[in-house]
Amino acid sequence: MKYLLIVLGLITTAYAQAASFKGIVYSENTTAPLADCNVVMMQKGKIVSVATTNFEGKFTITFKKNEKYFFEVSRVGYQTESVEFVADEDFLEANPFIEVYLKVLSIQPNFEKVTETLTPKEPNQDIMEDIGNISTL
Repeated sequence: MKYLLIVLGLITTAYAQAASFKGIVYSENTTAPLADCNVVMMQKGKIVSVATTNFEGKFTITFKKNEKYFFEVSRVGYQTESVEFVADEDFLEANPFIEVYLKVLSIQPNFEKVTETLTPKEPNQDIMEDIGNISTL
């Protein structure tokens, strides 16, 4: 019985320190939800929690309370958004649900005007003769 109480105490302590928040990621350009976005929580350059948005752009990510985090949301073709925060009670109460808007990366094509005209070359006569001399086996 004593060991059961110790285990329950450890589980309760771990649960009390765990936190999570839900969110949704949108395209800033179209305001449509974005699926397959990477949602990452980092501490001191190490990833501590990861989530991926579903087809509705929604995610849930878990972490420990009262610690400092670097929160980052990214998707191919979009600008990465990030923020640093301390996950204390005040932050969690003020931010139970996060909305993130990602900007589409603007890629400027770099076309150069083609001014050279290509002219066809005459076939190589040696190759043409070799082709003419090929006989079937």
